[in-house]
Amino acid sequence: MLAHPDKPMDLILTEQRELAAKRAELKQLEDTLAARETELAELQSGVREFELNYLEAVGKKFDELAEIEKQIAATLGQQITEDDYTISDELECGQTKFHVAENLKKLYREVARLCHPDLAGNEQEREYRHKLMIAANQAYEAGAEDRLQSLLHAESSFAEMTRQSLSAVDLVQVMRALKTTKERIIELEAETARVKNSELYRLKQRADRAAAIGHNFLQELVSQAERQIRKSQNRLTTLQAELAVTL
Repeated sequence: MLAHPDKPMDLILTEQRELAAKRAELKQLEDTLAARETELAELQSGVREFELNYLEAVGKKFDELAEIEKQIAATLGQQITEDDYTISDELECGQTKFHVAENLKKLYREVARLCHPDLAGNEQEREYRHKLMIAANQAYEAGAEDRLQSLLHAESSFAEMTRQSLSAVDLVQVMRALKTTKERIIELEAETARVKNSELYRLKQRADRAAAIGHNFLQELVSQAERQIRKSQNRLTTLQAELAVTL
């Protein structure tokens, strides 16, 4: 911090000590933020991989079973509605559409253009821009447009800050960075909790526990579905035979 001619030296030293303390606190929070972002990215990646395996292994079986149940309902003269078939709905829990909207792509490119580490004027700024790019990549992967907007704003604020000399980075600016970082950590923790509370994640946990003792959870689900299919198919065949006799 540059000395101000109207400020007593003891006040300047106090401000410098407080600024150093807040910067140290910000560094700790940034480390926590990076850890939370990594945790969430790995969690989302694991859930997506399980979802794809689940749909590939079990999805077709449940669709087949739902179709037979519809035929049974029709044979019995029951009114058929999509709400009657919760199996397919449950199968779709947590399903993500991976189509990336064009505006998301444009926003990501804008963030990448402004935040790229090669634009840094010093090592401190390079490190900050590198962290922004990591966060931008994770936000783009998750389809989080609001997070990309926040990163764009963060870069703009930092660019304004670094147009001045580093010694002019005052306590107010660091406090703002602390506030933003804390808010982002809270958002990440909330999103992590949401993912862990999803039905798809709970299914993944069951699969992981089964794998730990040498069982294939998805194959067991397939076997269960196949048994239900045979049972429902036998019922449908019986109903159709009975209906043919009465006609």
